[in-house]
Amino acid sequence: MDKLIFLFRRKEGLTRKEFFDHYLDVHAPLGKRVTQTMRGYTVNLVDTESGLDAVTEIWTESAADFMDPAKSFATPEDAAELMADHDSFLGPFEAYIVEEKIVSGEVPDAPLGAVGPSSKLVSLHHDAHPLSDDPGAALGVVENRVVQKITPDARDFALIRLVWAPDAEAFGALEDDAVLVREYRQMEPGHD
Repeated sequence: MDKLIFLFRRKEGLTRKEFFDHYLDVHAPLGKRVTQTMRGYTVNLVDTESGLDAVTEIWTESAADFMDPAKSFATPEDAAELMADHDSFLGPFEAYIVEEKIVSGEVPDAPLGAVGPSSKLVSLHHDAHPLSDDPGAALGVVENRVVQKITPDARDFALIRLVWAPDAEAFGALEDDAVLVREYRQMEPGHD
């Protein structure tokens, strides 16, 4: 199974609350309804001040098919509806195909469509070598090694790391390319 990670910024003129509300209440349900190629879908809304507003994880049988509107949607009208909504609230974004590996613990259970019970940290790394020690209270750590940049302006990250902990204090001081997020699972992904 392929995995994609999108780093989204909101459209200029929208508040963070407007962006968050639209993503969860309009775009995510629409995406689940019209996209045929998703096998897992998690929206992570960024809580810390940074250049990002959301980090989205998509699992699919084929990244190429997911990115091809003729294969990802049943009809051209479905594709047009999703892209029109996309353009109504999303600004610049970056997209990556990644190889996912659980390196410590496990991915905590979370309810579908509601905020997950644990705190989650997303960190972006230019180097894919082993990273510093995990937070002692980590419930799970997933490393997503970047296989391919999809968008031409995507930054050169080698690794996108996800860490779950009981609370945000477990993460301590955040590094420059790390953000705290609220996790909203939309479709349960499959993990090997």
